[in-house]
Amino acid sequence: MSKRIMMATVKFSLFGLFTLALLLCLGYWYLIDQMPSLSGNMMVKGISANVSVQRDNDGAVLIKAQNREDVAFGTGYVHAQDRFFQMDLARRQSGGELAELLGSSMLEHDRKARQHLFRARARIAYNHLPDEQKALLIAYANGVNAAISQQQAHAPEYLLAPGKQQKWLPEDSLMVIYGMYMALQEGSIERERFFVSLRKLVPQQTVCFLLSEQTQWDSTLDGSQRENCPIPEAHSVVGKAALALQGNEALGKGMPGTNIWGVSSDLSASGGALLANDPHMNLFMPGVWYRAQFEFFQNGKAATLAGFTIPGIPVMGIGKNQHIAWGFSNNIGKMFDYIHVELKDQHYLTEQGWQALEPSYQVIVNANGEDEHLTVQMTKWGPLVERDAEQGLVLRWTAYQPDAVSMGLLSVEQATTVEQGVALAGQIGLPSLNLFLIDKAGSVGWSVTGPVFDREGANRVGGRPWQEADISWRHRLTELPHRVQHSEGKLWNANNRPLGDEFIEKIGDGGFVEGVRGAILKDKLSGQDQFSRTDFEQWQMDSTDRLHLFWRDLLLTVLAEQGSASDPAYQALQTMLREWDEKADADSAAMRFLAAFRYEVSVAFLQAWLAPDAQIDMNYHFLTVNNRWDNVLRRVLTEQPAHLLPADYASWNDFLHTKATELNTYYLSSFGAYENATWGDRNRLEMFHPFGFINGVFSYLLDAPLTPQSGNVFTLDAHVFGYGAAVRVVFDMQGESTFNLPGGQSGHFLSTFYRHGHDNWLQGKYQPLAVTDTQYELNLVRVSEK
Repeated sequence: MSKRIMMATVKFSLFGLFTLALLLCLGYWYLIDQMPSLSGNMMVKGISANVSVQRDNDGAVLIKAQNREDVAFGTGYVHAQDRFFQMDLARRQSGGELAELLGSSMLEHDRKARQHLFRARARIAYNHLPDEQKALLIAYANGVNAAISQQQAHAPEYLLAPGKQQKWLPEDSLMVIYGMYMALQEGSIERERFFVSLRKLVPQQTVCFLLSEQTQWDSTLDGSQRENCPIPEAHSVVGKAALALQGNEALGKGMPGTNIWGVSSDLSASGGALLANDPHMNLFMPGVWYRAQFEFFQNGKAATLAGFTIPGIPVMGIGKNQHIAWGFSNNIGKMFDYIHVELKDQHYLTEQGWQALEPSYQVIVNANGEDEHLTVQMTKWGPLVERDAEQGLVLRWTAYQPDAVSMGLLSVEQATTVEQGVALAGQIGLPSLNLFLIDKAGSVGWSVTGPVFDREGANRVGGRPWQEADISWRHRLTELPHRVQHSEGKLWNANNRPLGDEFIEKIGDGGFVEGVRGAILKDKLSGQDQFSRTDFEQWQMDSTDRLHLFWRDLLLTVLAEQGSASDPAYQALQTMLREWDEKADADSAAMRFLAAFRYEVSVAFLQAWLAPDAQIDMNYHFLTVNNRWDNVLRRVLTEQPAHLLPADYASWNDFLHTKATELNTYYLSSFGAYENATWGDRNRLEMFHPFGFINGVFSYLLDAPLTPQSGNVFTLDAHVFGYGAAVRVVFDMQGESTFNLPGGQSGHFLSTFYRHGHDNWLQGKYQPLAVTDTQYELNLVRVSEK
C-alpha cells in the first residue's frame, strides 16, 4: 500500500469517526432537548385552578390542586411526561393493538388478545360509569393530552417504533385495567384449559389428585382444611424419562402473587396499625408503579393521599389517606367458566334452540406490514375459543361484564374506616383481589373484591355443559368474604386459600398456591405479641425456604440408604447440604443444587407417568400445575406407590438416586466445584426494557443490571429471574410509612430518575414514603376556556 493511499485511508477513517461522534452528540443533545420540563410554568386548559407539580430527588411527585379532578389532570400530565410509552403499551396490550405501534412481531399476541373484544367492552363500560368517575377519566385524559400537545411526552422509544404516538382516550384507562385482568387471571384460565384437555385423557381420579386441595402448609385464617383425593390407582407407566439438564434449574414462576399482612394497633410498637404489602409481578424497566402524593380539598376539607399509582390510571392503587391505608394481593379464585357447546355450521345450541354465532370483524393494523383481518365468533356467553367439528369451547369471564372495570378505588380513597373500605370492596372495578386495610382507630380488615358472581359449583373443574351455563351468572354475591378485627388483629395472605369449604364453593379455586409463604407469615405473626415497622421490613426481605428443606432431607436419606453416604464422590455434596442454612440466598450453592434436583425429579416423574400415552406438553403441564405441584409429588415420594414408579428402576430410591447421581455428575463436570454454581449465578434479575434486546448498547442503556438475587417463589423475598416485588411498602398509621421501589420513576433513560432508587430495592433499604423535600416545581397555569 502506497503512503498516499495509507494517508487517505487514515483521513477517511478519522472523518468517519468524527462524523459518527458528531451524530452521537447531535442525537444526545436532541434527546436532552426533548426531556420534559420539571420546573417553570405551563399554560393549560381543562383545570379549574392552577395545579402545582413538585418533585423530590427521586422524581416522586407531589401534586397540589383545588379538587380531585384537577389532581387527576396533573396526574395525567406527569404520567405522560415520565411514562407515556409504558402507558401506551398497557392500553394496546389488552386491546390487541400492539402491532399498530411495534409492527409484525406483535401480530400473534394481538390475534389472541382480540378474542376478548376489550376495546369495544371499554367503550360500553365507560358509558356505564357514574358521572364522578367519568369526570375523573376525562380530566386525566386531558392532562395526558396536554402534555403530548406541549411536547412534554417525547418518549425516545417512538424514534425506533414503526408506529406513531396517539392521544389518550378516557376509556384507555379502562383498557389498562383489562390488562390487569389478563396479567392476573389468564394463568388461571390457562390452567383450567389444561384440565379441560386432561380430563379427556386420564381418569377423573388422576385429575383430582393433581389438583391437591390440601397441602401441609395451608395457612387459612379460619384454620380450615380440605380433603385430598387419594393417590391414583395403577396407571400406565411407559419409558424412562431423560434428564433435562443443561442448567434447567428453573423454578416455575407461578401466577402473579403478593405477600400482604397487617396487625391492629394494640399489637404495634408505634401504637398504630401496621400493613405490609409487596405485590409480585413480572418486572420490566422502568417498573410498574409510580410514586405520588396528592394534596387537595374534598367537601371543603383538606385531603392527602400518598402511595403508588399505575401509569394510565388516575386513582391511588396502593396508598393511604389521613384515616386508612390499603393494599392488595391477587385472589386466585375462579372468575370464569369454560362452557362446552354443541355446534352446527354457524350456530350453537341454547335453551332457546339454535342461535347464530355472532361474528365480530376485527382489523389488526400492522405498522410495518399488511393489516390483518380476523373474525371472532361470539356467543351470548363469550367468545368461541376452540372448535372441533360439532363441539366447541366458550370462555365466560367476569372481565366481560360491563362493571368489571371502573374507578371504584376513588371511593376507597375517601373512606375513613376499615368497615367503610370493606363495604366498598364489591365496587372497586378491578380483577378480584384481596383488599387489606388498616385505619387510624387501630383496626385491620380483609375482603375479597368484586364483582363476584354467585355461581353454583364455582369450583367445578374442566368446564360445564351449555345447559348449565346460566345457572351461576344471574346475580352477584351480596356479601363478599371478609374479616374485620378491632383488637388482637392479625391478618395475612400470600395467594393461598384464605378460608375453607364455603369460600371455595363461592369463589372457586383458580390455582391457589401451596401456601409456603402464607405458613411463614402465620408463624411469624403467631410468634410475637408486638410488632414494629422494622420487623415487617425485615420480613419482606426474608429468604427462608421451607419447601426445599424436604428435598434436602430426602436427598440425604436417599444417599445414605443407597450406600453413598461414605462414598468420597458424595462427601462434599453431603457436607454442603447438611450445612445449608435453609435460605435461598444468592451465594448459596446448596439452594441451586436442590432447585435443580427438585426440577429434574418433577419432570422425570411427570414424563414417565403421563406424557408417553397422553401426549401432554410436559413443560406446559409442569408450569401449569406447579402452584401446588410440590404437594402432589411430596405425597408420591413419601408413600412411594409401586404402580407409579417410573419404568426401568428397581425402587423409588433407585429412581431418586439415579437422578441425584446424574445431576451430581453434571455439576462436577460443568462447574468443577459446587461453590462455582450458586443460586445467584442462576437467579439473576432480568428486568429488561422492551427495546433492550436490540443490541448490547441498548441493553446497557435501558436494562437493569443482571444482579444476582436471593429468594424464589417460595420465600417472602420472592424473586425468580424477571419476577419479584414490584414495590415494597410498610404503612404505619401512627409512625412513618416506608418503601423501596425498583426501576425508578422516569421511563426516559437519560433522566436522572431512571433507575434512581433501584439500588435501595436491590439491597432492601427503605426510605420514607411521604414526598416532602421537593427540589423542582412545575406550575400548570389555568387558561380560560373562553
